[in-house]
Amino acid sequence: MYAVAKLTALIVVLELMACVPLPHEEIGMPELIGTVSENGLPVTGAVVMYCRQANARETCNSFDSTNTDKQGQFHFPKKMKFAVMLPIYGDFFDQWTIKVRRKEQELVTGFTLGLPAPTKVILACEITEGLKCQQLSRTDD
Repeated sequence: MYAVAKLTALIVVLELMACVPLPHEEIGMPELIGTVSENGLPVTGAVVMYCRQANARETCNSFDSTNTDKQGQFHFPKKMKFAVMLPIYGDFFDQWTIKVRRKEQELVTGFTLGLPAPTKVILACEITEGLKCQQLSRTDD
């Protein structure tokens, strides 16, 4: 009976924490591949910036950036990160911000990917009327 009480107490404590101490490596930012177009035509030389926020209340302070090529394509490699706590439940929806800068114009959009964190996301971004990015595919390993 005493062992059952200890086990129940442990389960309650872990549920209240919503995570367990388990050092591991997880996806910090998925690989992001995409295109930028305007009126359906590729945008060459635009600066594309990418940032992850842990929640919608955070503001991105540090962006990774790259330029689009002649076909309007951009690529960000996957980044792994070390984490100490493993979430069991809760709000796992990270917010992602994409910015596109072109000719003194900076456009911003955001999206939510949720869990499990994808390893790769493919986007198609159109800048004709603001920045609108559509998720074409997502790879979960």
